[in-house]
Amino acid sequence: MDFGNAMTEYNRTNGAEDPDIRATAQDWLAVGDHMRRALAKFAVHARR
Repeated sequence: MDFGNAMTEYNRTNGAEDPDIRATAQDWLAVGDHMRRALAKFAVHARR
């Protein structure tokens, strides 16, 4: 029996380094997204 979902696992990983690699990749994806938005806004304002 699993009372209160005590045995439920989230974000299962293959090794000790895997979570760090995933987190770093997600961070860089977010940075890239912010850079694209900033460059797009700059291009719009630079055309004026």
